Amino acid sequence: MNLERFLLQQAAMHKNFQMRDAVKMSFQASFGAEHLLADTEAAARYLHQEFEETPALDQALYEQIADDVYRINIGAWKKMHLPEAWLLRLFVTSAQSHAANIDRAAGEAAFLARLDIVSKLAKEEKLPFCAEDWETFKAEYLAGGIRAVHHSDIYRETNRPAYRVVSGPMCRMLPIFERIQTDEPFVIAIDGRCASGKTTLAENLCHVLDVDAVHMDDFFLPPALRTVERLAESGGNVHYERFAVEVLPHLKNSAPFCYQRFDCSRMELGKMVQIRQNPIRVVEGSYSHHEIFGNYADLRVACDIAPDAQMERIVARDGEEYSQVFRDKWIPMEEKYFSAMQIYRKADLIL
Repeated sequence: MNLERFLLQQAAMHKNFQMRDAVKMSFQASFGAEHLLADTEAAARYLHQEFEETPALDQALYEQIADDVYRINIGAWKKMHLPEAWLLRLFVTSAQSHAANIDRAAGEAAFLARLDIVSKLAKEEKLPFCAEDWETFKAEYLAGGIRAVHHSDIYRETNRPAYRVVSGPMCRMLPIFERIQTDEPFVIAIDGRCASGKTTLAENLCHVLDVDAVHMDDFFLPPALRTVERLAESGGNVHYERFAVEVLPHLKNSAPFCYQRFDCSRMELGKMVQIRQNPIRVVEGSYSHHEIFGNYADLRVACDIAPDAQMERIVARDGEEYSQVFRDKWIPMEEKYFSAMQIYRKADLIL
């Protein structure tokens, strides 16, 4: 738990950081924002009102308040011309996911532990309020039960806070929003090691952006092309010729298009995949950064994972027996491709 570091950052970043603000931050760090989502339509109306009232500001797009909890500043979001609808979906999905997965008792224990950290920092005179006042305030607060609170009046008057809290897996995509351009076609290509979270990242991103993803798994190399020479190529394990014809010409065009998915269960081409009209495109999967495609992507994202964690995820996902296929075959092929084409060195963003 790194709340100590995050508390000190917030106290230094925002003037008039008060005891109530420390409680609010601790609550958000422990419970996310699910308490704000009793009514999705009301949440949308409230965001719209706050979005209209908040000016575009030169400020950080997001501020970290816990290991997997961030505040997204509306002023910065507007400054970057990011759509209100994206922020709403990001917030709602995050809150719903957090509410479904959090254990209330565990959340309360974490919250109380965070209050103890505030006590420690107050005793060390590292926060802008004294330990005696804090202990009195904390006791009065806890007497009313663990609950959400508003920012202090002086904090609100000084800092004009306008943000939405995002937690869990949705946080991983935040650096992408710092780089998205919305005034022209924009292509995001997500590559990286297997089990590094590429598909989950793409799914969450596509949900928030309301776009369809092109998956490189749909371009599995058919048996007829699996020659010794082809598989010896770095990145030869993908049907890049078909991707270049069926997908590549459409990525900088907002019009809808379709391509044919390779059906691995039948080892032949299967159903058509429909990609809706949108200026933003997402391509996901290993080999999406293949040099044969040129510099088609505006943002090259590379997902990474440590080898031990990678195998743990693969075993949990596919079982011990099939994980050997990854260990002995697919991972070495990917690593050869990553090395030869310097995927991580050339990436714009590594997650």
